Amino acid sequence: MCLWRLLKKWWNMAFSAIINNQTVTIPVPGAGTVYSWGFNNQGQVGNGTTVDQYTPYTIPAQWMKASASQSCSIGIKSDGKIYTWGRNALGQLGDGTTTQQLSPQLVPDNIPTSFVNSGFSDVLSCVNFQMALKTNGEIWSFGQGTIGQLGHGSAASSLVPVKVTGSGAGSFIFTQIGGGTNPNGAQGFACGLTTLNEMYGWGDNGGGQFGVGFFGSNTTTPLLMPTLAQTISKISCNGTSSFFLNAAGALYGTGYNAYGQLGDNTLINKNAFFLISSGPWIDIDAGEITTHLLDSSGAAFGSGRNISGQIGDGTLVDKQVYTAAVGGNFFTSIKGTCILNNGVDGTEQSTAALTSGGQLFKWGYNLQGQQGDGTSGAAVTSPASISAGWNQIYRMGQHTIAKKIP
Repeated sequence: MCLWRLLKKWWNMAFSAIINNQTVTIPVPGAGTVYSWGFNNQGQVGNGTTVDQYTPYTIPAQWMKASASQSCSIGIKSDGKIYTWGRNALGQLGDGTTTQQLSPQLVPDNIPTSFVNSGFSDVLSCVNFQMALKTNGEIWSFGQGTIGQLGHGSAASSLVPVKVTGSGAGSFIFTQIGGGTNPNGAQGFACGLTTLNEMYGWGDNGGGQFGVGFFGSNTTTPLLMPTLAQTISKISCNGTSSFFLNAAGALYGTGYNAYGQLGDNTLINKNAFFLISSGPWIDIDAGEITTHLLDSSGAAFGSGRNISGQIGDGTLVDKQVYTAAVGGNFFTSIKGTCILNNGVDGTEQSTAALTSGGQLFKWGYNLQGQQGDGTSGAAVTSPASISAGWNQIYRMGQHTIAKKIP
């Protein structure tokens, strides 16, 4: 590999800075082409229409990262600026309006909230609100905030980005973000991991997702989550449950468990973090009521709701323990779905996984082309190969967003 390619590869791996006398290294993924497909009733696919997309649609420009949830999307272009599209009834596009957008639109700077659209490294779509992480550790959120999920010190919603209290040059330099909206759409929860290996949460605690030993008592600013003195490698949270993997790959979790999504062979909600499985696990994604894992061999596992076949074990039967998907494929990353219940919990959910060779697999709900293979119809209950050449997959709604790097 020539020197230029080596330098380019290195630059795409990380951004380093010194903040509050701490050396902070935040991964910054390389730019590439982003594709989107699936359900599109609110323009969330970004193809300029509200027509469902049955095959991958190329979203113009080069993108660093993206994220999707039920009916809206967010992405970071190669210049580090965030763009949003889709549903906007609650201000989840952050553009100061409640106007739906059918293609990516730049989130404008906002003087009253001191928001400057630059330097972003990660984004997360959470149905009724969206989050964006800067390379300096700041988190900015917008949309529904009625229970404190925006983290800016009040239970007010916001049509423009507001900064999570204390993030960045304040008390908390965040490197990872998580969150989601309760399946009933009424509450939201968000969390983050700091450079000091501390996990903080804000918003709803009705399911025990803070892990503080009790249910309820929501908060509008970051609250320290007791993580049992573990060294954390990855966090993953939805609107009602929280998980992390420690440095050895063991899985810990807390929160809502009505469908067995904690994977501890019970249906009992928990309000404190506990060891669920020693693993070792290499990846986790907390879908709204189905949790997905990869073990050290790259095999996919799931627990919780399975009414759309999202666990991939060849059935439509819910699971209370982590159950292997059919096929034994050697995956390196896995993503689930963040949507509301639409009348029945766990319907309309699908799963995506990626191999080290860039092969994309999909399974689960497919009524609006979620598989991306040009078909629609019955649920796909085991992993099906879609195509090759992929580099990253992201949180999904009823549509999928994934990236290729040339």
